Amino acid sequence: MHTLLTRTAAALALATVGNATPSITSKGNKFFTSDGEQWFIKGVAYQPTGDDPLANPVQCALDAPLMKRLGANTIRVYHVDSSANHDACMQTFANAGIYAFVDVSTYSNALTEVCQAAVSSLAGHLAY
Repeated sequence: MHTLLTRTAAALALATVGNATPSITSKGNKFFTSDGEQWFIKGVAYQPTGDDPLANPVQCALDAPLMKRLGANTIRVYHVDSSANHDACMQTFANAGIYAFVDVSTYSNALTEVCQAAVSSLAGHLAY
């Protein structure tokens, strides 16, 4: 279970857009930045409403600086809409040095084409 969690976290850890934040990899049961520093998750769950939080750039712009101020370097998002545009929020969190773990499930918790599309919609972002 721990290995699965580590692999899943590493696969879903969103490295950020641009070179502002190093990419994250796992070695054994630890995470490391592309700079070779050990990296620790300091995160918060981020699903302020039932809607896709990464599709609301105004809310992301309000929340990211507060999360950074709290010392968070990671958010966990439970649901994304694969048809929505996530660019602005992903860039906002990237600029704040915050990575994202995105669950690959829908509200019905079924791994379907919808989930695959959600993951694919974020694949262009280095935070993925």
